[in-house]
Formats: sequence, structure tokens, C-alpha cells
Amino acid sequence: MIRWNDPVELSAALNRMSYIRLALRVVEEHNEGKVSILMLAAFYRRTNVVHKLLSWDPSPGQVELRGNVYDIHGDLKNDVTALWCALDRGYFELASILIDNGKANIFYGVHNLAWDYFIETDRLDVLQYLDGKGYVTTKTPGTTNSSYNYYLDLAASLGHTNIVIYFLSKGNEKDIRSGFCVSSALHRAAENSHYDCVRVLCSAGLCPKTEDSNGKTVLRLAAENNHLHIVDFLLEYNYDKASFNELELLASSYMVSISLWDEDEQSARMRNLLQHSLIKRLLLNIPKEVAQPIAAYEFQTECQSIDEFDQIPQNNIDRLYIEALLIRERILLPENDETLFPPLVRRGIILVEQDEFDQCYQLWLHTLHLYQRMELNNDHQNFVWLFCQMLAAGTLISVDQFLEVAHLITYSPQKQLTCEYLATAVCLVAIAAKVT
Repeated sequence: MIRWNDPVELSAALNRMSYIRLALRVVEEHNEGKVSILMLAAFYRRTNVVHKLLSWDPSPGQVELRGNVYDIHGDLKNDVTALWCALDRGYFELASILIDNGKANIFYGVHNLAWDYFIETDRLDVLQYLDGKGYVTTKTPGTTNSSYNYYLDLAASLGHTNIVIYFLSKGNEKDIRSGFCVSSALHRAAENSHYDCVRVLCSAGLCPKTEDSNGKTVLRLAAENNHLHIVDFLLEYNYDKASFNELELLASSYMVSISLWDEDEQSARMRNLLQHSLIKRLLLNIPKEVAQPIAAYEFQTECQSIDEFDQIPQNNIDRLYIEALLIRERILLPENDETLFPPLVRRGIILVEQDEFDQCYQLWLHTLHLYQRMELNNDHQNFVWLFCQMLAAGTLISVDQFLEVAHLITYSPQKQLTCEYLATAVCLVAIAAKVT
């Protein structure tokens, strides 16, 4: 009778029942899914039938009854109500009847809020209807059962650009530009490669240099996930050295953190990002300021062009590692960032394992100068270990090498008479007897 849109016959049939309310609260299997009478009426847009059913029983017992229904795409959705059936099919007049007369709750739906579901499925028409009728409010930062920034984040993470634009139009422009209540929408869009959303959010005034809860900027998230079209946009949008430094620092981090099992993959990621950065630097006319070649880095200089970088052989891991160290020193030294040092120490250990003692000495001597330049304490025990390894390998320690280290340690402005310092001094005295 509902399928045939015969409310008179349906009314007569229900009137003959002594258990009308019970019948209205039953969910049964049909071709449309596991549905109630009200859900079936909403499914087929039987407005008069819905009116009649609500006149018999307007309580939540009927209105909020849940079942399983096939959506407009033919997918079975569990845990849905009559209101969801109407909204999914765009029967907004009928949805208003259910909300106004039946007090249907819009925040019931497919395992989560119906409002969230229609954001996830890119149903701008449903959102505009609910907002336009005043059933939800998107004009303020705190809305209904969730928050404005959560909705914006959700739409941005899924790449629903039209919904992002709609929510931005409903937000407070001043708050959006200051970053209030927009949370991580821009970060989520970049992380998930939604280029149009990134452009829209940046145009709305969201700052791509803000960090998310993990301390990552939008550019870093895009680069980590290899979304280079978004990286390009952000480099052009920011148009500053800091963005290139951030990208190149990330590239270098892949190299200095490699282990044997992922060496090829990590070096390839470094190459990819650095090539991209060098090309973009040329196009935007943002050159590097590189240091002069020194012995610590085997007299190599940081590559300033894509041609220079491409001359490094694919399998030359050592040269790529040096490139990473050069990048890190250029960027981290002015910031007095102590994360500069661990890769330098690890590099020295690798050199010793390869019996390249003199090269390790040059690198760690330079590292010692960097510590002093940044006015940081260093326990100096690395040199004790190096000299011991040289002696064990039968390699002579020159007087000049030993005296230079001893002088720097003894007359260091940051020298403190700690147990470690005294232990280092005693070890150096013992080693001095072996120096020739």
C-alpha cells in the first residue's frame, strides 16, 4: 500500500488493527532493506502517509526506529532512520515533516552523526538544506553536537572542496585568518593530496606555516607523503627561504637516519625532494648561500643547481650523506639547534669502521668547533675513542693532531671540571705517551 501510495487503504488497514502502535514499531525485511512502515514511507516519498503515521504515533519509538536501507548508490547502510532515508534521497519537504512534527533527531545515522555522514559523502545539498532551515548552525565556532573546526577538518581531509568553501563562508573571517577554530583542515587536505582544498583554504587566510599537534607544517606533511604538486603550490605561495630550508632539511633527514635495510629507499627520497627544491629555487630565484669547502666535508660544497646535484652518482651514498650534512649545517647552525650533532658523530664512527681515521679526525674537529661556536658543552670522549681506535689499528697519531685537540679541550670556554672532563683528561695523558 505504501509502494502504491494508497494512504486511504493503509489507514483503513491500520484502523482494523488493535495493536497499531506495536505494528508501527516493527522492523521487517523487504526489498528495500530491513525497514519500518515509516522508513518505507520516507523511502518512497509518501508525504501523506508520513503525516498519517505521525498522527498515530509521533513518539521516538516510531520516529527513531532504525533499520538497514539501500542508499541512492545501491549500498546497504545499517542503523538508519526514516529521516536518513528522506535526506539521502533529497526528499527535503518530507524531512521537514519528520523533524518538525516527529521531532526526528538529525544526529542519528550510519554509526555516527547523520550530519557527519552527509559531509563524508559530499552531500552539499543536504547540508545546505539543514543549515538553511535552521536545523543546524554553522555560523558559529561551536555547532550542535560537534564543532565547526571538526566539520571543516572532516571535509578537507576527504577533499570535498565545495563543502569546504561552504563551511568557510559560514565561519568568522577574522577567526579563520587568525587560525582560531580551523584546527588542522589545511594540514589534513595537504596530507591527503587534496590540492583544490589546499588552495581554497590558503586563499581563505589559513596560514600554511602553522604546525599540527605533531609539530609538522603543511609543507612537511605534503612532502612526507610525496604530494609534490602541493609542495610546488606551497613553495610558490610562501615564496621564502624558510620554506626551502624546511623542505631541504626534511630531505637531508632521510639520509642521516638511514639504516642498511632502507638505504636505497631513503636516498631515493632525499634525491627526489632535493631535485624538486633545486628546480623550484631556480624558477623562483631563491638561491642558496653555501659555505666554502673544508676538510671536514672532504672539500665538497653543497649543490646549488640541479646540474650539480645530478652529477652525484645514484649509488654514491657517502656523497649524499655529505650533502645532507652540509644542508643541515647551513640551516641548523644559525638556529643553534643541537640536533645538528648526532649525524656528525655517527658519520665519524662509520669513517673509523672504514679505517678512515684522518677523515674522522677532521670531521670531529670541525664538530668540536661547532660546539664551541654554539657555546655548548661537549664531553670530548669521542676523541679519546678515536685515538684508541687508531692505536689499536697501529695508526700513528701525529703530534699536531693530538696537541690541537688537547688545546681545544683544555682552553674551551665551556669547560667544566666534571667527572667526565677529568676522565677525558686522564685518558689523554695516557694516550700522550703513545703519540709520536
